[in-house]
Amino acid sequence: MKYFFRCGLFCLFSISMIVSSQGTEVPWDLSWPFFDNAPSPHGVFNGYGDWCVIEEGPHPGLDFAADSGDSVIVPTGINMVSLGAKDFGAANGGCAMAIAPSIAGDPPYWGWGLLHLDIEHPEDPPYAHNSSLSGRQLLAPCLQYYWPGGVPAPLHLHLAWTECDVDPDFPYVDIVPIGPFEGYYNPFEYFSDILSGYDEIQFKKALYEGMNNTGAWFMPDGTETAGQISGAPGNPDYAKFQDIVCGAIDIAVSPFSAFQGLSDRDSAGVYSVSYEILRQDPISLQYVSAAPDTGNFGLRWLMEMRNEALPYGDSPGYRAIFLDGNLTDGTTPTPTCTPGDNSYIVTNSGALDPANWITGWDNV
Repeated sequence: MKYFFRCGLFCLFSISMIVSSQGTEVPWDLSWPFFDNAPSPHGVFNGYGDWCVIEEGPHPGLDFAADSGDSVIVPTGINMVSLGAKDFGAANGGCAMAIAPSIAGDPPYWGWGLLHLDIEHPEDPPYAHNSSLSGRQLLAPCLQYYWPGGVPAPLHLHLAWTECDVDPDFPYVDIVPIGPFEGYYNPFEYFSDILSGYDEIQFKKALYEGMNNTGAWFMPDGTETAGQISGAPGNPDYAKFQDIVCGAIDIAVSPFSAFQGLSDRDSAGVYSVSYEILRQDPISLQYVSAAPDTGNFGLRWLMEMRNEALPYGDSPGYRAIFLDGNLTDGTTPTPTCTPGDNSYIVTNSGALDPANWITGWDNV
C-alpha cells in the first residue's frame, strides 16, 4: 500500500486578512508604480516572511527588483510627508526614508519605509523630517551595495513598515528611521490596485538537482543537507535515501509564487503552507486521506505569514521552518542556501486548524 504526500499552499496575493499587529498605527494603502517610467509592477524577488540571511531571520518586508537607472517615487497618488531619512552606510544597505500622510504628536512615528536608496544628503528636503511630498514625486535611485565578501546585492527597493524616532547617533536631534527593520505588517495586504501575476504556485526541487530528487526532499530527523544526511548514524547515502525512506524523517518542499507564471522568477515565497498524507488503494489506485484509520495524518498547518511582528534574527523557529542547513542545535554548515531559496520543512508542524493561532508561527 502506497502513501502519497500532498502539500497545500496559498499565495500571498490570494488571502485577505485583518489581524492585530505589534506595529503602531494602521498602515495606509500603497499603489503602483514604485519606480519612475515603470507603469507595471516590477518582480518581487523576496517576499514577506521569506527565507533571509540568518542574522535577519524571516524577511521583514518586500524586495522589488530594480533596473539600472530606475528611480523610486512616492508609491501613492496622494500628498505625503517625510518622517525622516538616514544613511546607514553602503555596507548596511545605504539610505532609508519613511513616509506618511501626516505627522501628529510626539515621536515615535510610523510609516512605510523605503530602503536601499542612494541619497547624497538625507538631512535636506525632500528627505528630512516633515518635508512635504507630492503623490508620485521622484525620490532617489536604488543603491548598488555589496554583501560581505564583495558580492553585489541585486539592485532592489526594500519596503517595510518602519518606526521613526530621535536619531540614537550624534548629534541626537534628527527624526530618522530606526533599525532594525522588523516585520510588523505584510505589505501585500495594503495595495489599492488589483494585483495579478504573482499568484501562480509552482514547485521546484528542494536544494539539489538529480534523478533522486522528485521535489519532496526526505531527511533523517536532525539533518538537512546532503552532507548532514550522509553523516547521520548509519551513514545513509543522501541520494539513495530519497528512494528508500525509513525511520524518523522530515520532509521539505520548495513552492514559490511565480511572477507572471515564469518559473525563472522563483524566489518570492507563499502565504501559508500545510500538508497531508494520503493512502493509495492498491486496486483502484485512488488516493484517499490516511487520517481515518492510519493515525492523525489529516491536513496539518505549518505557518501563515500574517500581519504581525515576525521573529527577528536567528531563532529555533526560523531554523525549524526553512531547509537551509541551519540546524536547531545551532550548527551552521558552509555554504548555506542563497537568499530567496524558500524550501520549507513542512513536518515541523502539527496544527489541524490555525484559526486559534495568535501568530502565524504559533505551531512551529
